[in-house]
Amino acid sequence: MARRKAHSDEDGLELLLDTICNVFGGIVLMAILVVLHTQGSLETMAELVQSPDTPIEVERLTFEIERIDRQLADLRKQRQDLDKRFRESASPDTAILLDRREEFVKAIQEAEQRISRLSKDESEARELLSRQETDESELRRKVDTGRKKLAATVKRREQQVDASTITARLPQQHQSRTSKQRIYMISGKKAYSLGRFIASVGQYPSGDCQVTPKPSVRGMFVEPRPGCGTAITEDALQATAFRDLLKRDRANTHLISFFVHSDSESFAAFQVARTVTVAEGYEYSVGPYEATGVMLSSGSPSAE
Repeated sequence: MARRKAHSDEDGLELLLDTICNVFGGIVLMAILVVLHTQGSLETMAELVQSPDTPIEVERLTFEIERIDRQLADLRKQRQDLDKRFRESASPDTAILLDRREEFVKAIQEAEQRISRLSKDESEARELLSRQETDESELRRKVDTGRKKLAATVKRREQQVDASTITARLPQQHQSRTSKQRIYMISGKKAYSLGRFIASVGQYPSGDCQVTPKPSVRGMFVEPRPGCGTAITEDALQATAFRDLLKRDRANTHLISFFVHSDSESFAAFQVARTVTVAEGYEYSVGPYEATGVMLSSGSPSAE
């Protein structure tokens, strides 16, 4: 063992530490051997006790165990005495180093425990992250599927609207005879009838609509009133409410004018209303409106 050149007291301390470490190692080795030998002796004794033909051997082994126990107790006492003498003879710095060594060993053990817990937490976090990634992938797949279905539905509805637009009759202008005009505004699944125009400064209700005069443009703004209107069913044969509404006039004296809101639901309702109107023998005209209502020229739409 290499030794550095130093003062004599430091050499003595280093030699003492080396000797103590060797003695500790020998004591530990002897304790391990004694424990192993004791365990073997106990197993042998148990086997012998089960055999009734060996009482002398059992007595000998019992005596041997007691002797080994006494040796082990003596070794433990010697170790305690040696540790006590070492601490009493050692310098304060050495005692501090020994205490710090025990604290350091304890800190290492605690750090190992924390590392073990952190490793377990990391494993659980990785597993949770893996499950979240799987759930996120499944959610994205569902969203993509929903988007594709929605796009297909929108495209199918657009095709239906285009087909309906192609088959719709163009607005008719009837100049062959003089007819009274009856106006219906189609919005959603309802038809809103418009009655007489009244010479008034402010707003006023007319049939199922609200009329707002616009003197500056010599016209009036007409819009459906909430809570009014006649429902139009999806089947023309069952649209009895709208058919009854038409029967208050006569086909040979009145012209039906439709103003249809620009959405697919209103256009579908107009198709049903148009079918009923033609079936009742009326001629009609049609025009769109984009906002909440439509601007009309001043005048009287119909005579009751």
